[in-house]
Amino acid sequence: MVRQILTTATFIAAVATHTTAATTVMGYRGDGSCVAKGNPPVRWDSIRNVKWRVPLANWGYGCPVPAGGRVFLMTEPGWKHDFPVLNCFDANTGKLLWQKEVNQLPATGLPEQEQQKTLKAYREVLANWRQSYQLFHEWKSGKDQAAKDTAVKRMGEIGLQFDPKTFNASYGALRKAKFPWKEFCWKKAGFQSETWQHGCGYSISAVGQCFPTPVTDGKSIYVATAFMGFACYNFAGNLKWIQFSPGSYGGKWGVDYCKFARSPLLYKNLMISDLADVVRAFDKETGKLVWKKDLTGGKCTSMVLPVIITVDRTDILLSKDRAFRLPNGEELKIEEDKPKEEDDILMDDEEDEDALPAMKAPKVKPKPGWKPCGITRLVKHDEPNIVFFTGGGEHGNWPNKGNCPTPPPLAVRFTLKDNTLLAKILWTGINKQRASGHTGIVYHNGKLYHPGGCILDAKTGEVLTGVHRKTRATPETRHLLWIAGGHVYGIKSHSPKGSKVRQGICEVYDLAGKKVASNVLPAAKVEGEKATQIVQQTGYPSWQFSYSSPFTIDGDRIYIRSNDELWCIGK
Repeated sequence: MVRQILTTATFIAAVATHTTAATTVMGYRGDGSCVAKGNPPVRWDSIRNVKWRVPLANWGYGCPVPAGGRVFLMTEPGWKHDFPVLNCFDANTGKLLWQKEVNQLPATGLPEQEQQKTLKAYREVLANWRQSYQLFHEWKSGKDQAAKDTAVKRMGEIGLQFDPKTFNASYGALRKAKFPWKEFCWKKAGFQSETWQHGCGYSISAVGQCFPTPVTDGKSIYVATAFMGFACYNFAGNLKWIQFSPGSYGGKWGVDYCKFARSPLLYKNLMISDLADVVRAFDKETGKLVWKKDLTGGKCTSMVLPVIITVDRTDILLSKDRAFRLPNGEELKIEEDKPKEEDDILMDDEEDEDALPAMKAPKVKPKPGWKPCGITRLVKHDEPNIVFFTGGGEHGNWPNKGNCPTPPPLAVRFTLKDNTLLAKILWTGINKQRASGHTGIVYHNGKLYHPGGCILDAKTGEVLTGVHRKTRATPETRHLLWIAGGHVYGIKSHSPKGSKVRQGICEVYDLAGKKVASNVLPAAKVEGEKATQIVQQTGYPSWQFSYSSPFTIDGDRIYIRSNDELWCIGK
């Protein structure tokens, strides 16, 4: 992606400052704190400090959302469910309390007969994808050429054009194949996108239909799906409202899956989502669309995550490279707060107290044209007009994948002048170099903890501990870090030497950058129906622990999801 991931996508949760709930968790930051109160375990194994471990209906990359004695989690469609599924578990026992498919079709306004016709066709598409991955598996694992040829022939019979000579398994089993059912995009029918976790042949390498992490105000749970379905449920699982609000279809690469990896926000009485480059503000009690802004301009790419900042007592939504005054949605201009022409190049005897030492000589101002970038946007909670941007290359809307005069990470201070938001770059890069990846950062006590392995001074960007990608001072992770109880937590997917089975590893560091623990999260057993599911979702007999390894810390507990299971770690 998420890849956004995931991207999202990927793939980062945080406590929101603009909601009323005591414990509100949302995907991809919100305010970006990812700092939890409490003292969760530092060490555990498959038994010790594991309160429970339960199976999931399907894979997914959104974070768990604990609230009100429950844990909410979205899982993907395509296996036993047609639509994304909202799951609710008992936080103390792990018992599944209820499941709800988020079906946006009734909200499209289509007549019932047309809805059923659409649903029938969509189910046929999903069945074709399951069969295509099954046939690919038979071809890949065939013991002789005759078996392989038979599998390819059967692929042709269902319309799948697969050329073994051009097969490339580096990124999605059927990425290079051609399918007559690939473009499943009936805008009026409520399927805004193709079924691209299958349709692009990427399988679980893409972000999925429910990458956005739900958000809660402590009374209700709010969800957004890549089918442009937006819904609210109470904690008993009763649907309060559901809306269908289309976004952009086209993108730089055709149907760009990155745009579906953005999580919703809550602001006062509004649920806000910019999924697929359309900003929508719904009344969170009734679901009524209060205002809507189209950001697409005919194109939609990147998984740039929305955040809410406060500038001169004004709350402002940053969505991709646009800004909106809250709560009314009035659009603001964004301009770079440039130095005067005569100050473009600092003389040798001038000092810039905010600059990195490595960047002082000569100091050339960034070229004009900067705009908000980065998958992750981290709001400095003690100065909410300062934002740290990082991660994502092209997925983060970054010029030249971040190889530019303002490489990630980036610190920006915003000021408001009339209806113009001025952005002043405070520092950029790690030792002048791009440090991107699909990762975020965490701010705590004046320091930034970067998943690349460094601890930075938040004011200057100076590296305090660690060398990016070499001598680590933070956990290794693809997407997400949390801080709690004086420790930094991060999870990655890992294959032990000599094994093809990928397990999870949760590394824990202290705040000074010393590694204190490495905890193994064993993979679930692959047998029976589980083996069939994995083959029909990926084309392979096994899958990784998780592409994004999303997790959430709430008090003294850590909730971790893999492709198969939800874990609760606690003393």
